Amino acid sequence: MASRAKDTAGAALRVAPGVVGGAAGIAASAAVGPAGALIAPVVEQVLADVFARLTSQRQRDRIELLAQSAAEAYQELLAEGHRLRSDNFFDQRDGRWSAGEVAEAVFQASTNEPSLLKIPHFGRLLARFAVDSSIDAPSAHWAINEAESLTWIQYLHLAIIGRMGDLKMPPIEVGMARSQRAATVSSHRQLFDLTKWSRCLLDATPVRGIAIGEQPRELRIRQHWLSPSGKLLFEWLGLESIPVGWLEEELRVLSEDDGTDPSANAQEAFQRELRLESQ
Repeated sequence: MASRAKDTAGAALRVAPGVVGGAAGIAASAAVGPAGALIAPVVEQVLADVFARLTSQRQRDRIELLAQSAAEAYQELLAEGHRLRSDNFFDQRDGRWSAGEVAEAVFQASTNEPSLLKIPHFGRLLARFAVDSSIDAPSAHWAINEAESLTWIQYLHLAIIGRMGDLKMPPIEVGMARSQRAATVSSHRQLFDLTKWSRCLLDATPVRGIAIGEQPRELRIRQHWLSPSGKLLFEWLGLESIPVGWLEEELRVLSEDDGTDPSANAQEAFQRELRLESQ
């Protein structure tokens, strides 16, 4: 997956324009006519301000990739029948400008994001904000914070759960790595993190007779589904666009077995952790 990911990110950067006007032009050209008249000022003003604060070409490359991705995602949404939102999202009122604040938050997240693979999904998020009037500014900022804090591996995990019907799911016990390889151990930890109350992006079928706070860690991955907040992120970030081959490769990492028997203390440690979280 690493080589394919590198090629994809590299190709995206090569087609991105190299100046503020070019990046703004890409986003504005995605919404011609009345829509363009609303979006262009947002993009141009926020981009100009963000670019003025950037000090490295690496950061500028990320902004350009974001603008390219947002424009392409917006065109896809239009083709699906969506239209530019008609509420007051693009209006400046009482010294506040929801569209500008949200756009700046996405741009800032992109400049600080080490993983190029996440940035096209930031672009999809920005495009979704432009067409979905049910997303108010607080909800948008929540989504941006979640998108920024999740790792790329967790993007893969959300996509796996969201597209479970398209995949052959091996008998993986969440959080119970059966290999000592770093990739497997860390992937299990990141997957388990999505189920914790601090995130609640995944829900699971509870085991009868056991309190929710005492549920066993080793629930099979097939027993999980996207929680309401997980579904929103899956849709808004466009995680269904991640290639199936990448998801299958991550499932192979999670299911790797080198004969390691998970420690007998793992369940006890897990229960302690749950009890602490519930206090």
